[in-house]
Amino acid sequence: MTSLRCDNLAKSLPPQAIPPQAVLWRGIWAAALFHLAFALFELLLSHHSHWWPIANDLFETGGGLLAAALCFLGGWGRAEQAARSGAALSAREVWMPRLFGAGLACYAVGQGVYTFQDIALHHVSTDFHAYDIWYLASYPLLLAGVFLLPTQPLPLSSRPRMVLDALMSMAALVTFSWYFLLSPILVQKHVSTSAKFVALSYPTLDLVSIFCMLLLGQHAMPRLLRQIARVVSWGLVLTAASDTATGYQSLHGLPLGGSLMDLGWSLGYCAIALAVSAIRLFPDACRHADDNAPRTAVLWQSLLPYAFLPAVGMLILCLRHRGAEPGLALGVYAGASLLVVLVLLRQIVAIFENRDLNFRLTASYQESMENTGRMRLLNEELVSTQDKLHDNLMALTVANERLERLAETDAVSGLRNHRGMAAALEEAQAHRLSQSCALLFLDVDHFKALNDSFGHAAGDAALREVGLALREHLRSSDTLGRWGGEEFLALLPGADLAQALAAAEGVRAGIAARVFGIAGGLHLTCSIGVAALPQHAQDWMALVDAADQAMYDAKRGAATESAPRGLRAKKIRPRFLNPAVCLTQPCPRPPTANQSRASQPWRRTGAKQVPFTWPPNRP
Repeated sequence: MTSLRCDNLAKSLPPQAIPPQAVLWRGIWAAALFHLAFALFELLLSHHSHWWPIANDLFETGGGLLAAALCFLGGWGRAEQAARSGAALSAREVWMPRLFGAGLACYAVGQGVYTFQDIALHHVSTDFHAYDIWYLASYPLLLAGVFLLPTQPLPLSSRPRMVLDALMSMAALVTFSWYFLLSPILVQKHVSTSAKFVALSYPTLDLVSIFCMLLLGQHAMPRLLRQIARVVSWGLVLTAASDTATGYQSLHGLPLGGSLMDLGWSLGYCAIALAVSAIRLFPDACRHADDNAPRTAVLWQSLLPYAFLPAVGMLILCLRHRGAEPGLALGVYAGASLLVVLVLLRQIVAIFENRDLNFRLTASYQESMENTGRMRLLNEELVSTQDKLHDNLMALTVANERLERLAETDAVSGLRNHRGMAAALEEAQAHRLSQSCALLFLDVDHFKALNDSFGHAAGDAALREVGLALREHLRSSDTLGRWGGEEFLALLPGADLAQALAAAEGVRAGIAARVFGIAGGLHLTCSIGVAALPQHAQDWMALVDAADQAMYDAKRGAATESAPRGLRAKKIRPRFLNPAVCLTQPCPRPPTANQSRASQPWRRTGAKQVPFTWPPNRP
């Protein structure tokens, strides 16, 4: 039902409502201006006019009505805020402001009845009267509202100490109240029982209100709600002080009214009303507790009960010096004795509480030490695991580098393979387009005849020696690789066409002059094609094709130079050296079974291989 009312209210709200801050500040300004006028009246015009009592009563009645109005200033603010946030109000949150408002309304009605009797009837009875009913009815309603303030429960270990702190303060206050008010009221003569009951009811209820606020101050609250509780506490303190001052003046026959003390009730109840309005206007801030707020009592709250001890001691000294009736002295001594007993109990509770705290602290320390030992072991295990992971990572890195090298290295020649050369050519194209770059495409002449005659092992050995020859006759910055079969590539960064031709001629001559350690010593020749970037191509694939075409032109011994894609590519024709065996000529067919050993194209004489001339004429 409450949620339904909030939903209906949210639909009926105007689109542009007054902000809650503005509503609260308007109430504060109204209360401040009213009490400023009331204070000026009490200071300047209290005893200068015959109608001062009427004006004073009207001001006090107006203060009660203003307090009741301020309490309902945000009457729909809380429901409005809850409707906007989609949260339903609990029964505690609904009844707490209603009880405060009802208590302030009872005070306003009682003050109105008192003003009517004083003005219209010109008589105010000292016995139990109608306005006393309304006055006294406001106390339980206000206390019920105080108990419904949202708080967090106290820890079980702290409850005895906090209750004893409140009881110590109350024992001292009751002792002073007994000396100044309660005992003089009881010993009054020619006063009816009802009048004594009324006179005793106000200070007693004020003491109960103070005790409730002392207990409330021990609880943990949200930050805004704690400030609101302080305002309510000060409001109750002001009303209690006004009741005490009025009762003391009435007991000793002093004139009533005409001082700033008359503002106490109005100002205190208006402060309570503004606090209730703040709860209505800011429900979320009062509902959610601040987890970072300290929950321990401040120093002055812990020391306040002990501060009453010297005050009560001075009261006893004054009582013994001036003398007093037995009943009055007995009450003071009883209150002082009760205070001493409570202090001793407080110390005993503090000792047990400190012992429990010490036990918990010791257990926490031992647990922290055990956790530290476990953390140390875990840290050592973590360090060991990190070392193992680091070693494994380094081994994995080395293995990956080895695999990468193996993936890009030719197993026969020890140079880069086709994949490695393709990567090198792509890198050259990406990073070296700003400078010249040349490529040598080398092919071993008649390598298939060598494999067929001496076997694949001899062919692999020949390829390894070709790779060694390339390393010997080219720079260390040049990239060498086996492109496939008997084909080799040499990437010459920073070399122009003339430098590439000179390097190719050196390689060709070096291979032709080299005695290969196969079949007792052989001489091989090669054909080399040269292409330069960017003269003959614009990318590495076209550069390889141009050098390959130039190599085939050299192998065919073309008389005219060809230039791929309209550019010139230099060919180096193979040359033959005597008395070495050149494999540039077509190889004879393998011997048949009917052929003699002497008719084979290759024959071995001792440890030296001699050339077999076929065909007889060399080109």
